Amino acid sequence: MRPGHPFETSELDELRADQRRALRLIPVDVFLEHAPAVGPDVDNVAPVDRPMIETSLRTEAKGLLRELTSLLNGWRHYTQLETLDAFYQSNRAAAEQLDVRRQTTFFDQLEMAGTAHREAEMATPRVEDAPALRRLLFLLVWADGLSDYRDPRFASASAASAVPRERDERIIQVPAPPARRPSADDDDATELLAPADLP
Repeated sequence: MRPGHPFETSELDELRADQRRALRLIPVDVFLEHAPAVGPDVDNVAPVDRPMIETSLRTEAKGLLRELTSLLNGWRHYTQLETLDAFYQSNRAAAEQLDVRRQTTFFDQLEMAGTAHREAEMATPRVEDAPALRRLLFLLVWADGLSDYRDPRFASASAASAVPRERDERIIQVPAPPARRPSADDDDATELLAPADLP
């Protein structure tokens, strides 16, 4: 909110908060599959006008949120477990080293949440819900882009994807087998030798 600004109002701030909470209910895999990877180009939009466009996008998103209320509420518990599990996995080693389990039950609760998350089944959107979900994500991701906010799951996914690629490259770099000196038993004794094998 900016006092005196024609569009940057407390109502817009509240709408942002409500819709970002709703967006966070979507599990990571579903979010990354359906959300647009590229946000809006705002360079040619005057900063004073961006909240007006953002408000238009968020107003349209309201109807889709009502349409998808049941699906989003179905994801609520799963996403909470998913978030707690991710935090536990990232901090488990440090917690064990500091022996915080003797000081608090928090990490015991996180461990139980992680187990529950791995055993839980994530509700999948129905085929008929998928187009509405994609439209909702487009509207909200672009609305966030107009307010210079980007969902942190995009950055987390980019950081995580860099590690497997490096590991995969190491895996596929299999050294070539050593050259073999031809023997009299070979049908074709024309196999090439490495220079070190030459007499």
